[in-house]
Order: sequence, then structure tokens, then C-alpha cells
Amino acid sequence: MSGSVEDRDLGFKAILTELRKLGEMEVRTGIQGADDSAMVKIATIHEFGSRAWKPSWKQAYYLALLIVLQRRPEQGQSLSAEQKAHAFAIARKLRGRLLRIPERSFLRATFDAQRGKLEAAADRVVGKVLDGKMAADEAAQTFAQFAETLFRRGLLAVKDPPNAALTIALKKSSQPLVDSGRLRASIRSIVAPRTQEPAQERPT
Repeated sequence: MSGSVEDRDLGFKAILTELRKLGEMEVRTGIQGADDSAMVKIATIHEFGSRAWKPSWKQAYYLALLIVLQRRPEQGQSLSAEQKAHAFAIARKLRGRLLRIPERSFLRATFDAQRGKLEAAADRVVGKVLDGKMAADEAAQTFAQFAETLFRRGLLAVKDPPNAALTIALKKSSQPLVDSGRLRASIRSIVAPRTQEPAQERPT
């Protein structure tokens, strides 16, 4: 008695394709932008801290404009009389002071504290791709949104070191890293092609 074998694809090839696509993606969460952009510079200073320095009048006024406008001032920009008065008042307080922004890590600290949740979230979306319930693009975007929310919450969790008395007086709040909310809103996740990790040299 001769028999026959029927090879039926129950969706395994499609799942394998999605897994391969997922493996070619990576999620980058943080402050997105060029290295010289204003928000990236601000984030870097807060993440790693800055050395002590005394601003000149020009530097103090520029810092004051950043505080008043909540963004980099544009060349030739006109200010209202109230904005000018506010900026001058802040600049007078800043000029000649020894300024140092302490390290307040909100990216590295959040990753270290929430690594377990991030790994669990990654396992969940990979499991849904394996079950055929989610495509690679959707899985990557789902994880990206989760990571973005987690890191934004992590910024709000930063309490130490506390703000200096002058900083509290200027922004009318004692919450570190939060003033206009732009820094927190600038934390975004993007899905991009996976970058090739540099090959490690073998010890000789």
C-alpha cells in the first residue's frame, strides 16, 4: 500500500518572514536630533552634568532668554517689553555666579531601573509575532511606544540632586528637569534599521 505525504504550510513561512524583519529593526529611545541641536545639548548637560563656570553678561543674557522663551532665541527676534524685563532680571542674577549643573541621569538611570520591564515587553511582542498575531512593524512600534512612555515617566522620577534655590525661584518649581515640559516631550522612540555592531578584536 503506497501512501502520500502532504506538505502543508500553516503559516510558518509568513511568521518566519516577520521574525526576520523584526530582527532587522531596532528601537532608539531618547532625545532625537542632530548632535548640535538645542534639546540634545540640554539633555546631555543634564544627563552627565557640567563643570562649574561663571557666565559673562552675554552668556547670562542668552541663558535668560532660553529660560524666558523656552527655546533657542532666533537671530533678530523681537521681544516684548515684559520679556526683556524678565530676561534682564534673570541675567543680573546669573552674571558672575559660579554655575554648575549636577548630573541628573534620566536616560541611563531609567534603563538600569526598568531593564526588566523593557525585556518583558520585548518578549511579549516577539511572542505575538511567533503566534502570528502581530506583524513585525506593529510589534516594533508597540515596543517603541512602551519604551517612550517608560522613559518619560523615568524623567519625572528624578528627584536628586534637588534644584538650587535660584533655579526654584526662576522656574517657580522644585521638580528637577521639568520646566516647560519640552525636555520630557522630546523623549521619543523611533524604529530604524538595525545598525551593525562593530566587530570585537580578538586579543593577541
